[in-house]
Amino acid sequence: MQHEQKRKVYTVKEIQEMLNISRTAAYALMHRGLFPVVQIGRSIRIPAEKFDAWFENF
Repeated sequence: MQHEQKRKVYTVKEIQEMLNISRTAAYALMHRGLFPVVQIGRSIRIPAEKFDAWFENF
């Protein structure tokens, strides 16, 4: 039996696709500080748990 692991982070592109918004709109949303964003070098990741909680209350 294979254990399905829950996603821990999303990429900007995944947020863009989930919300059906432009790349510019996705970055603007992240800069509003509504959910935490983690920058690792030039990569940006959004903690899935925090984003999902924000989305549920949107």
